[in-house]
Amino acid sequence: MHANRKIYSYEGYQDILIERWNSGLIWLGKYDDHHLPELWFCRPTPRTIWLSGKPRQKYYRALREKLKSRMTTTAKKYSFITLTYHHKKYSPEEAAERSKSDIKELLRLIRRKFGKIQYFYIIELTQTGYPHFHVIIDHFIYWKVLKAMWYHITWSYVVDIRMIPSGNIAGYICKYLTKVQKQNEWQFEFIFKNIDRLWSASRGFFGKYIKPLSDCVFLAMSFGLYKSMKYILRPDEDTTFWYIPYEFAIPLLNYDIYIERRRSVACYDFLDEIQSMFSSQTINACYAYCDHFFNHVKEPFSYILREG
Repeated sequence: MHANRKIYSYEGYQDILIERWNSGLIWLGKYDDHHLPELWFCRPTPRTIWLSGKPRQKYYRALREKLKSRMTTTAKKYSFITLTYHHKKYSPEEAAERSKSDIKELLRLIRRKFGKIQYFYIIELTQTGYPHFHVIIDHFIYWKVLKAMWYHITWSYVVDIRMIPSGNIAGYICKYLTKVQKQNEWQFEFIFKNIDRLWSASRGFFGKYIKPLSDCVFLAMSFGLYKSMKYILRPDEDTTFWYIPYEFAIPLLNYDIYIERRRSVACYDFLDEIQSMFSSQTINACYAYCDHFFNHVKEPFSYILREG
């Protein structure tokens, strides 16, 4: 379990995420149609299950697409397993505490009997507060064998297993992940404090990750910059990207006060390319203009909004 989940309450951690969402900016560089460098602000929606609405939708949409691509690119057949705890033998907190070790032990027994397997599992919380598992493995197991294994580990015998052809697995995935996504906030709060990992997969289950191509260069990341500030005013609430004029682009990225984290030397390379387009007098004028604006102009500056 992540250390933050042990330190903060669910509501406290949500406040931190919302604060970072509102004040964080990603700086991107891209080239226009004439291959001239441009600088853009970006404030994307975070991908996390701990915030309701768009962040949680984004998290589950990415997980669904990841699973669907795996199932549609292989000819294997999969088993869909559901595992449940006996309510009279464990409290919800006790079941949650042992859930990680129980699923690991079950997978170990399956490997010992059937050899190497690929698996994916996700934990769902029932309306009574008990965790139960949905597991996908690339092997068929007889129901009696699976029931005996689960009973040996947990003294619980409520199990279900179905053989699913690869062509139909996407429907099952969407059905159950959508169901998990619609859990109530008290269920996510219980998971936050009691469940170590919401889902897990064997190494190689998703195959080799191929990084998607992008026409943008990641430059830097900043926190503490709010959309209400005059130098990053958001002209449209539905807009994620803003273009930044050169007279603001050069000073903003060179003043360390605005950049709290740099991850790549590409930031400096891209800035050098921008600065090489102008004379030293022009660059100094940009700094002077930007300084004057920050120190004396009270009205917010609206950046040029472009499609992109």
